Amino acid sequence: MVCGVHLIAVNLLQHIPTLPRGGDSARELYVRSRSGIESYDTYFGAFAASYWRSLTTVRSVVLEGSIHGNGQIELVALRNGSEHILQKINAGDGRFTAAPVDIVAADADALFIRLSGCSLREAQWRTPDIPTRDVRIEGVITTFNRPEYVQRNLHAFSELTESTPEIADSFRLCVVDNAQNLSIDTSLPVPIQVIPNPNLGGAGGFTRGLMEVRRAHWATHVLFMDDDITIEPESLVRTISFLRYASDSMTCVHGAMISEDQPWLCIEAGADYVWRSIYPPRPLHHLEDLRDRSMALAAKLDRPYAYSAWWYTAFPISLTNDNPLPVFIRGDDVAWGLMHTRGHIQTLPGIAVWHADFDIKNVPAAVYYEIRNITLASLLTVPNYRWWHFLKRFLGYAFLNLYSMRYLSTEYLLRGTDDFFKGPDAWMQLNHEALHQDLYSRNEEKSTELSADLAAVEMDSASTQATSMRDFVISLLTFGGNLIPARMRLKSPTAVPVQKRAIGASIRHDFVVHRHPRLNVGFISKRDQKRFWILLLKVGLAAIKIPFLYGLTAKRYRAAYPRMTSDAAWERSFTKS
Repeated sequence: MVCGVHLIAVNLLQHIPTLPRGGDSARELYVRSRSGIESYDTYFGAFAASYWRSLTTVRSVVLEGSIHGNGQIELVALRNGSEHILQKINAGDGRFTAAPVDIVAADADALFIRLSGCSLREAQWRTPDIPTRDVRIEGVITTFNRPEYVQRNLHAFSELTESTPEIADSFRLCVVDNAQNLSIDTSLPVPIQVIPNPNLGGAGGFTRGLMEVRRAHWATHVLFMDDDITIEPESLVRTISFLRYASDSMTCVHGAMISEDQPWLCIEAGADYVWRSIYPPRPLHHLEDLRDRSMALAAKLDRPYAYSAWWYTAFPISLTNDNPLPVFIRGDDVAWGLMHTRGHIQTLPGIAVWHADFDIKNVPAAVYYEIRNITLASLLTVPNYRWWHFLKRFLGYAFLNLYSMRYLSTEYLLRGTDDFFKGPDAWMQLNHEALHQDLYSRNEEKSTELSADLAAVEMDSASTQATSMRDFVISLLTFGGNLIPARMRLKSPTAVPVQKRAIGASIRHDFVVHRHPRLNVGFISKRDQKRFWILLLKVGLAAIKIPFLYGLTAKRYRAAYPRMTSDAAWERSFTKS
């Protein structure tokens, strides 16, 4: 049976995808099946009516699709956790079209369908409303030796453009190959430009792509994507549709990051920036289970986002003529967001990627980039950022790393601080690739495969909790356990999570295993008292200098910002051998 068509709804808003992309354990992000009933009250299956109602010009939506078998389709509205059945459709094998829904009058948080006695082949939400603007997106992927991920995503986008003509003419791809060794299938239907580039990190790759997109004068929007993601192609459909109808012409769309290891666990969807803290970037929706119905169907949160990370961020080409900062990695998206996209960022359920686990990639070099780059982002975007804020971050980082026996991280903290104070001219003369290789050349504190003995070490019971005030005070008084007599410290190892700064464990143990909670990877840290005291002295001397050096250095960076991000400066970087 085919229901009567009440109006012509030609404009695609989203599909209801039926093919799980994240593996079997991600199936409940798509459909909940039980006792002959299929329910699409899920993260990818539902229509986020509250978002579309409050953030776009869409007012009327129509569901259409096709089913296997004869059965009943219920169109359900959810508001404040309560269901209201809007329509019941008795349908036979084949096509169906529901009656239109006024999403303002319905005032629902989400709309979804539930099927009994039949199964969904495919379905999509459409609207008769006229788009507010034309949208043409060019995706920019920056890659360095990640061919499997890149090829997989290129094929996923190609399949999407072949099956969805509504977006086929609205999407192109630019792949910036920082390793200059990527070979792709040129027969793919999606237009793809590959640009060989010196290894200038994520910042250099995305900047190269952005400048090329600007020169081409084709795209209205740019979509930045990491090279180690697995894309849900439906994300692109919803991104383009949302931007076509967005009330704010400067709307930027950010995709959630879902764990590759646990493909239902949200790692981040938008972020705050608490600039007075030791680590200002704060992920939102962190560790939310997207299988949870209340999470999947939640109404729009009113909390504004400070920035959006570049594993998936779309923004208008007219947003700014600025280029990203030359930071190589870490902090480029933070500064960009704080300066340009803040106030315009939106997330939307069903726009997401699966990303490689950060714990697997744990490296001490991150501390170098975080103290150097995040400080630069703060002083450029926060007028009240002063030397005492920097000093607090520096000492906090020093305590967390040095007092948990992460000695190389502490060395990189000092190195990053020294390089920051060298100023913008020295920064612009850096060979970033050589610096990065040097920082990564040491194997200390890197996550690698653990031996069976180390993998079997029992996890410290308090290691998954925040450091207690008791351990904090004892660590300060005993200098991380170094004043405790050796006979009173435990020689047996203990284990903590990879990213944990093991303050409490380092007081009592001379040997700590940092390991992944589910995978057999991690590293070890061992007490080295001589190294501790030398580094503590260096930290003290650096802390004394900060109040005297910060003010002038900050003024120099603020004055040099236009020069550091200029087309000319970046062009010189692109052409260096």
